[in-house]
Amino acid sequence: MSTRDLCSILGIGIDRLTVSEVLEKVKDFVREKGPHEIFYVNADCINRSFLDENYRRIIKNADLVYPDGMGVVWTSRYTDNPLPERVNLGDFMPKLCNLCQKQDFSIFILAGAEGVAEKAARNLRKNFPKLRIAGTHHGYFSDDEEERIIEKINNSNCDILLVGMGVPKQEEWIDKNKYRLNVPVLWGVGALFDYYSLRLKRAPVWVRRLGLEWLFRLILEPSRLWRRYMLGNIFFIWRIFLLLLVDALFVSLAWIGAYWFRYSLNDVMPYPINPFNVYLYALPFVILLWVVTCAYFNLYIPKWGKTKVALELSSIIKAVIMGLLIAMSLSFLLRELEFGRSVILLWGIFSFVLLLLSRIVVRSIDAKKERLWLLKKK
Repeated sequence: MSTRDLCSILGIGIDRLTVSEVLEKVKDFVREKGPHEIFYVNADCINRSFLDENYRRIIKNADLVYPDGMGVVWTSRYTDNPLPERVNLGDFMPKLCNLCQKQDFSIFILAGAEGVAEKAARNLRKNFPKLRIAGTHHGYFSDDEEERIIEKINNSNCDILLVGMGVPKQEEWIDKNKYRLNVPVLWGVGALFDYYSLRLKRAPVWVRRLGLEWLFRLILEPSRLWRRYMLGNIFFIWRIFLLLLVDALFVSLAWIGAYWFRYSLNDVMPYPINPFNVYLYALPFVILLWVVTCAYFNLYIPKWGKTKVALELSSIIKAVIMGLLIAMSLSFLLRELEFGRSVILLWGIFSFVLLLLSRIVVRSIDAKKERLWLLKKK
């Protein structure tokens, strides 16, 4: 079995594949028989994974996970392995249908409210007359009906089961029944068939290309989606930039700490230090300088393993040295501010210690979550 090329975002591994490569994977999965689980993730999915350990476990154990939202793709650019593109089944469903026609793969649609799957199937057949749709059923069935529906799916001999029940219900249902379903590919597709049945209107192509499909959906369904997009996006950004925020706090503490340490030595030093307000005014610049320097040395890209920890330590040392050199140069050019070399040197030392501490804290939090997940898995 080949090793997967993954981009890790907040502990969730996402396959670094283009649309064409995803389709090739689907073809391989069908030929290998199954079961193979395919799921998508967006910002809302990653937020849910922090609140729902079972959902997180299912996503982490899936055979293929692709980035459905532009927020995830943009975030990946701050990691070691950025994602090549957004992979949204709503956009490449025609390519999947063409693949199924060419390879003679059949699909079963299990999705939406009553009538949605059937209407979507009719619309697909109009555009893809050779597409084999082995069967359809709505996704609003009771537990008592489950056995009958599984039997119906198995009797259809379909190659790909497309399940649209929403996150995390579709993932949980697939994971619970994957060994009872004689289907090579089990694919969670969300609201895909609400669009293909024309029950919901999809955002125009230019809106999707700008990464604003979420805003279009929010305008159409504000009462249902405002929590997901307004609050959810804030929480996602907060989690992604937690380390950056921690650094901003710690470098502020280092700057203020350096001043007060030097201030305590006024009695033994030949020259007294400037008033505190001079250093307070410079604080925003100090934070900006530090964050830009750390970003330059890729210190906001997650690094794991002993070798990568050594690389991170090397990057921290380089960032501290560069930060000190820039700060000293500016202090020399702006002599009237008279920050004092001793304060800048102390700031560099304190920043180095706190920068190490910030990474140890964030790393330990992530490691603790991973251990808890592994214990629950056992």
